[in-house]
Amino acid sequence: MHPLLVGIKPFFEKTRDSETGILRPFKRLLVDVLSSKERLDAAIGAADKLFRTLTSRGHRVTIAPTGGQMRRAEVDLRETPRKNHYQHSAWAPERPTVVYIGDVPVGLTLFEMTEVVEMLYVGNSQYVPVRSLTPEQRRRYPEPRYWTTTKDLAAGRLCLQAYCPSWRVGWVKRWSEEKPGQFSSLVPGIVQELEAAGPELSAQLEAARIRAEEEHRRWEDEQQRRREAEECARQEKCRQDARKDLLAAIAGWDDARRIDAYFTEAARAAERLDVDERHRLLGRISLAKELVGESEPLEILLQWKAPSERN
Repeated sequence: MHPLLVGIKPFFEKTRDSETGILRPFKRLLVDVLSSKERLDAAIGAADKLFRTLTSRGHRVTIAPTGGQMRRAEVDLRETPRKNHYQHSAWAPERPTVVYIGDVPVGLTLFEMTEVVEMLYVGNSQYVPVRSLTPEQRRRYPEPRYWTTTKDLAAGRLCLQAYCPSWRVGWVKRWSEEKPGQFSSLVPGIVQELEAAGPELSAQLEAARIRAEEEHRRWEDEQQRRREAEECARQEKCRQDARKDLLAAIAGWDDARRIDAYFTEAARAAERLDVDERHRLLGRISLAKELVGESEPLEILLQWKAPSERN
């Protein structure tokens, strides 16, 4: 048996509840195989056949390395995928299972498909497939107390989905069984198609790499232009702020000179008054100076910041 599959069955059997019957094991660092309990042995056997055939052709099958930036393509378990239709979430491994065709990784997901099955409600929150009932059993569950609906259930047939694990390349291909047990006969053709897809995927990945580098260069150029524009805007703001502060300081100095001239003239006028009136006026001048405060134009200029001194 292929090393990825040795001893895995007990881990798949430790599972959560599933609406579809497809196992949802608690352990996630496992090979990318999804199946029902009834078809688990068949699924593991099919994976073993595929993996050993690929290995015999010189292609390494492994679980993707940590931090390898490989993504797992979404899997629609339904035999006939349907858009805009609710699908129960399926188990997904922690990391993709990949085969290297030369240096090109190809993701592999082997799964049991689901099919639409007519179900009969028989009470106690239980549903049974209508196809499993005899006509006599069917008559025991008359409407409207019992009713039918449809559910997606494990179909017993396997499907392989191969995909490019790079999110920049959307290549996906599926091979499905028409009847259970047919997968082994599909393996030779699958391997040939995977080998043929290797060069094509290599070219697509190289083209995607070149596009990514070009996009990154454009992004860097755009960021540089943005930083330069922001720096120009910052410098212009510093210049405007410095000019505004300087004009405010000059205006303050003019105000201080006019105020000082006013108080000087008032003190000179007080000299012409009698003693009582002079003392009274000088006292008012003193109170007014305290209210207005003193302006130090040189100190203001020393505290002023030029454009180059502003952050």
